[in-house]
Amino acid sequence: TIEMHVNAYLKRLKEKAIGKQPSKCWRQFHTQQDAFEFVDGEDPDGADLHVFSVELESSGKRKFLVSSFIEFWRRYKDIPEPFRHYYEIIRQNRPCNLYLDLEFNREDNRSLDGEKAVEVTLRVLSDVFKSKLDVEFSKKWVVELDSSSDKKFSRHVIVRMPGSAFLDNSQVGIFVGEMVKLANIRR
Repeated sequence: TIEMHVNAYLKRLKEKAIGKQPSKCWRQFHTQQDAFEFVDGEDPDGADLHVFSVELESSGKRKFLVSSFIEFWRRYKDIPEPFRHYYEIIRQNRPCNLYLDLEFNREDNRSLDGEKAVEVTLRVLSDVFKSKLDVEFSKKWVVELDSSSDKKFSRHVIVRMPGSAFLDNSQVGIFVGEMVKLANIRR
């Protein structure tokens, strides 16, 4: 389950931080820039504090939150599911995991099958890992976060290769570009 994957990840974070007390920070900001400036002042290497975005109901407006992963999860797991509209902001020029957002409006796309789209995406992903990186892909690396509703299919797929990350967002973009090329060749 997602909770098992996240708890295992947090356990590894705790083990790495032995001797260092994780931050209990939970600060909200009106702008992303203010949140980034706070993190840069408090945790310049970005080892402990991270920026999250939270969507405020259906208004489309957002607030920005600064917290450690451990403190974020401690609080997040107690938030009722309908209010869990948080997303980590992946900072420019920082290492990151592969992430994909698969979304579509159900009413405008009645013939689409979201589960099938995820299945095909993971198959293409596996093929690109093998052909471009010479790495055997494992579904154990995948965490799927489902934000679907009656109106929208929304699946967030995060791939965390053990001991590896992409250099930055631009490298993720290049990798996803290879996925799109392969998917188009198969059509």
